[in-house]
Amino acid sequence: MSQSLRLLSWNTQMRSWAMEVGFPPSLPPVTTAEERAELIADGILGSPFDYDIVALCEVFDEDSRDILRSRLRRRFPWIVTK
Repeated sequence: MSQSLRLLSWNTQMRSWAMEVGFPPSLPPVTTAEERAELIADGILGSPFDYDIVALCEVFDEDSRDILRSRLRRRFPWIVTK
């Protein structure tokens, strides 16, 4: 049994298109929340750390949730969404 637990908590700032109106672009600058979801999934899957738990906060955009869920499901099969 491992003596450690690797936890990643990420505030994604993945606002829906309606929430983006009037706000400056997210960092890194991307056009859509879906693009941001792809970048975040790439970052998690490409990480040298073997995370036990990944908590993604503020994923308000439904399409982005679907992207993250489908991209991360193979590595993290137990997913809880709210």
